[in-house]
Amino acid sequence: RMGSTLTVDNIVGATTAANVKLPAGSILQSVTKTFTDSTSITSSGATFTDLTNATITITPKYNNSKILIIPNIAFYITVSGAYIYGGFRLLRGSSTVVSAANSRDGNGAFDYGMGVASNSTTLQFDTRHCAHDVDTPATTSAVTYKYQAQNYSAGRTIYINGYSASSSIIAMEISV
Repeated sequence: RMGSTLTVDNIVGATTAANVKLPAGSILQSVTKTFTDSTSITSSGATFTDLTNATITITPKYNNSKILIIPNIAFYITVSGAYIYGGFRLLRGSSTVVSAANSRDGNGAFDYGMGVASNSTTLQFDTRHCAHDVDTPATTSAVTYKYQAQNYSAGRTIYINGYSASSSIIAMEISV
């Protein structure tokens, strides 16, 4: 067998360039958003709070495309002699795509949980929420995703983008 090489400078669709179908698994487009807005969450229980400016919008080229959403959200918590736990969730519009909330509220597994056993010990945890999610919005209209967080521990505060941190979200359209 002999291999073939196709060399081109530009691929143009027969009707429009936007309609060129790439192989399954190809990245069709990528949108990136960086935000430095801070959010403090002191409430406890099953309530989720919108993270300030933690949204991203993408307009899929195809109705059956998958959207890969990759967050890199900085947060810190000070823990003193107790445990703190809660979670993040991703919404498409007002519909939950993925909820990694505290298991006590019935929405899934822990997203974060940390603590110390001694009342005399205070620790500060600086970390990032980086769990990626895949969605199939089944539309070619603009889709907006947003992140929320939940603090299930009374008397504790979660700080998003504290200490002037920067967070980002990437949304990629993947062909199927």
